[in-house]
Amino acid sequence: MNTRLITRLGLSTLICLSYSVLFLADFAFAKNSATGCGSLLSQKALKGALVRNAYLTPYLSDTLKSLENMRGDNALLADTIWLEPEDGGPLKVSVLNPDTSPTNIAVDLLVQAEIGNVGEIESILATLNRLPFHQPSGLFFSRYSTDITSSVRDRDVSSIDNLHLAIALWTIKENYPATQFGAQAKRLFERMDFQIFYDRPSGLIGGNLHFENVDGGVWRKEKYNFDNFGSEARLLYSVGAALGLFHKEQNNKYFFERAVSALKIELVRTQQGDLLRLWDGSAFQLLFPKIFAGEENYSKQFRSMYQNYANYIIAEGERRDLPLPAGHSAGRVSKEEYRDKSGLTGLVSIQNNDLSDANLSRNWSGTVHIYAIFMTMTSTPEKLKSVLQKTEAIESGPNRLYAPGHGFMDGLHVEGPSAGEVVPAQLSLNQGMIALSILQLQAQDGMSASTRSLMKNPRVKKSLVQFYKLFDEKIGAEF
Repeated sequence: MNTRLITRLGLSTLICLSYSVLFLADFAFAKNSATGCGSLLSQKALKGALVRNAYLTPYLSDTLKSLENMRGDNALLADTIWLEPEDGGPLKVSVLNPDTSPTNIAVDLLVQAEIGNVGEIESILATLNRLPFHQPSGLFFSRYSTDITSSVRDRDVSSIDNLHLAIALWTIKENYPATQFGAQAKRLFERMDFQIFYDRPSGLIGGNLHFENVDGGVWRKEKYNFDNFGSEARLLYSVGAALGLFHKEQNNKYFFERAVSALKIELVRTQQGDLLRLWDGSAFQLLFPKIFAGEENYSKQFRSMYQNYANYIIAEGERRDLPLPAGHSAGRVSKEEYRDKSGLTGLVSIQNNDLSDANLSRNWSGTVHIYAIFMTMTSTPEKLKSVLQKTEAIESGPNRLYAPGHGFMDGLHVEGPSAGEVVPAQLSLNQGMIALSILQLQAQDGMSASTRSLMKNPRVKKSLVQFYKLFDEKIGAEF
């Protein structure tokens, strides 16, 4: 641990971290009543049971190190770093994108909660409490710097980014109610009102408030609404409503019915079973709600599709003679930052016309992303070990797909002029999703911290059961 981090976290956090290290090394982590430290692992794990899938622990340890390589002076994670060996020596880490987003912050908070790093949670929340925000809604802006100024880099307001952060804040306040930082998370959560995004006539939810620097600055809601189940934005309808984030709709007993009726479902029939078409065909759009909310606990259809998807990307990898399963997600990364799109072309929504654009489609399925594989294999953990063994043997020139002490690089180009080349970058979001996937795979109840917290609250659980029952019924009626 570096001196800057030690200075910022303080003694009590170092005590917590020592317990976290014991958890990583000995596969157990216990609550320390003297310091108030504790992870959000299941009660069975806290009673000393050996962690599941213990072989994943070194990967988790390295992934946590990668996150600390991205931590800025204000305790928030930079978006992207680049790692390349310098003169044949150790990897040199350079920051590619120093800014961050509410989603990055949310994932970081949940990782720190899972490993019991209370000091880091306190530091993150202290920064959140100081950040400028959209006053009418109490929501956070889209981008902030990670230096000591914590300045606003993008004054747009994203509904789905803020939802991810709201889930993380809710998880913290539910699990640490008697602490100062738990109370701080509660205040931030209760400030957030998503009503401005809700279109009552259609029952749909919008995606973005765009900032226009005129007349002192105004925000205008963009015209599009999220209208497809094949997007991580479906969490706005399920978890967003279950947590009461649309303040004027809390007594709207038809909210779920109208939403499910308006949201489109597109299915693909495959040899592995039915799959949901996704807006970009991206694993993130299918699986992020699994990690954050555990949809499989409420929906038989999602439980089945998650397993089908795991088998599908394995079969696609074999069919295309790829070195790894066909886990495509989000965008490709280069020294020029994000390029193109990434997903399985066979699963792209028929509403998405971008696939017909040659400039966008040429590398659509050109990069395999490691975090996509981890998220996928939370449904079929028995198939993950052999995949990870393959990753350790993959390299291109001086770049290794898995670098001990640093963790996994973001991906591997498998098509196009860069085929066979490792992408020597790490994104805080993607590394965080690897960590959350491993922690879920190791938890005795197989749940993430946020999933567990949602299920423990009777009112929230009842709402989620209602929403996903309607989803399952709609699939049964339409297909």
